Amino acid sequence: WIPELGDEREAQQTPKDNGSFRMFDAVLRVLSQASKARPRVVWLEDMHRADDASWQLLRLLTPHLERASVLVLMTVRSRDDLTVAAPVQRNVDALLRAPFCHRFYVRGLEETDTRELVEKMLDRQVEPELVHVLHEKTGGNPLFVRELVEWLDARGRTDVAALREAPDLAPPEMVRHVLRRRVMRL
Repeated sequence: WIPELGDEREAQQTPKDNGSFRMFDAVLRVLSQASKARPRVVWLEDMHRADDASWQLLRLLTPHLERASVLVLMTVRSRDDLTVAAPVQRNVDALLRAPFCHRFYVRGLEETDTRELVEKMLDRQVEPELVHVLHEKTGGNPLFVRELVEWLDARGRTDVAALREAPDLAPPEMVRHVLRRRVMRL
């Protein structure tokens, strides 16, 4: 709840466009005021799933945030065509027109980095074929590499044969597996 937006009943009595402006104005005031005390970071995760209103708010705020001490970081998955639809790309392109907006691509680990991570986790050298299959199954995603190595290690088998015997651990299933493990730890 943002106090600057006022009472919900009041918002229902105003035209819809006025409500959008009030939201924009309130968010800008909150961010500007908060950044006077110390710089702020706003993290927007999975913006490829954001609705039009969220993108519109971000596009409207962007030119004003340069004057405030606010860093906005957002993630947009761009690995497959399903998550980077044309509207998402248009929104990203619109933001990149601002001279202070930058795009950074985050990619998976290289195979040599995957080897280093696995060997550090297992505290021993591992066979190149295991690293290759791990890297292939995970796309070099460090979270997936760690979880898959922990999964193998918990079963007492960290060899390539054990990894190949787990064909159902393709990325979508791996995500479910990782989430189940994390939730069970709570």
